[in-house]
Formats: sequence, C-alpha cells, structure tokens
Amino acid sequence: LKPYKHEATSSPVVKEASSSHLIPLSLSAHSPMAKRLIPSFNRVLIEKIVPPSKTNSGILLPGSTTKLNSGKVVAVGPGGRDRDGKLIPVSVKEGDNVLLPEFGGTEVKLGDKEYHLYRDEDILGTLHD
Repeated sequence: LKPYKHEATSSPVVKEASSSHLIPLSLSAHSPMAKRLIPSFNRVLIEKIVPPSKTNSGILLPGSTTKLNSGKVVAVGPGGRDRDGKLIPVSVKEGDNVLLPEFGGTEVKLGDKEYHLYRDEDILGTLHD
C-alpha cells in the first residue's frame, strides 16, 4: 500500500493493490468498515454527532433540546462533473463539522457504527468553534 494525495480532498489515501478502492489514512479512529467505504461522485460520509442527554450536574434533557443536526465528515467522494465533464470538487473535507438538514441522507451501518451519506449540495454549512 502506497500513500498518495486524493485529487478532490488533498487527503492522504492508500490504494489497495488488489482493487481500485481508495482508503483515506485519516479514518483510523472509525470502524474498520468505514475505512473501506469511499463515497461515489459528490457524496459525503458523515458520522452524526449525538449530543449528551443530560447535563454535567445529572439533569436529564428533553429530546427536543438535544436534537442538533450536525456531524463529522468521515470521507468524501471525488466530486461531481459539470456538463463539460470538468470535475467539481466536494466543498467539505474529512474532519469538518457540518450542519445537516433535518431529513434526508441515506443511513449506512458499517460494523457497529451508524453513518449517513449526503450529497454535497444537501449539506447546509460547516460549523466552526
């Protein structure tokens, strides 16, 4: 396995010798199955952030206050193509915290973790500290 830069994300990836799959090197903290999934076209693999259900002092929070549609980008596809066939790169990169729509995306279970696939244009924005 030889690392090289992925054209859409500039992230180091590894290409498996026996296939054409690209594996982002930054996915080591995620499920072994997530390491093997590279989204197609302009799709983005996201691990949703689950907010705490109670405060530091032990007070339980109602479900409506804990609902924040955000997640962390785990992997991105190479991007889409315009009418002329030119590559349109994905607007987010691995590790970004993003704001997600309330509905949409495709639920994907990889190993014991749950991820969601979204189209790049469905992501509402990035969240910064």
